[in-house]
Amino acid sequence: MRWSVVSAPCGRLSPTGAHVRRSAVRHALATAALLVSGVLPGIGGAATVSMPESLSCSASMPARLRPGQAAMLTLTLRNGGRQTAYLLRRNTPFEGWLADSVTVERDEKPVSYIGAMAKRMPPSLSEYLLLPAGKTYRFRAPLQGGYDVTDAGSYRVQWRGDVLDVVFGARPQSGRELSPATLNCNPVTFIRAR
Repeated sequence: MRWSVVSAPCGRLSPTGAHVRRSAVRHALATAALLVSGVLPGIGGAATVSMPESLSCSASMPARLRPGQAAMLTLTLRNGGRQTAYLLRRNTPFEGWLADSVTVERDEKPVSYIGAMAKRMPPSLSEYLLLPAGKTYRFRAPLQGGYDVTDAGSYRVQWRGDVLDVVFGARPQSGRELSPATLNCNPVTFIRAR
């Protein structure tokens, strides 16, 4: 069966006996490649890069928890570089549980995210975590706000480290393309007693 481009409002492909015009196929493939790579502004996502080594993350929490005890995940960010870092808090534990940003397993089985989900407008400067050069930022996030960690068992928790926008030096400007990056952060384990 051959496919050809049909003149329709949405540019659908229709199975017909006609040949597919090569230019239409090339155009469709080029557009798809641009969408996937995030080059077309406002569509798709920019490529995610690794965070510079000057920014580091470490996670910690108590190794054993009693029944009913809060499961507090502590994330520590350190900026060992020479410039101030601005990290968008959205979809990270640093804003609270408004997105699934942590991998949680109980007895090697995934624990589902139960927190809120938010859709928002472009970010404002107030949504950025400002981390000056040479400084450390410590944040405590109660896991039970986004995940059911009340059952007894052996847990493994890891922040995925996805940051939707990272800017070094100058303050982030509104209307510009976001620069996502991934920050590697160690996993932590704890045991919830019966």
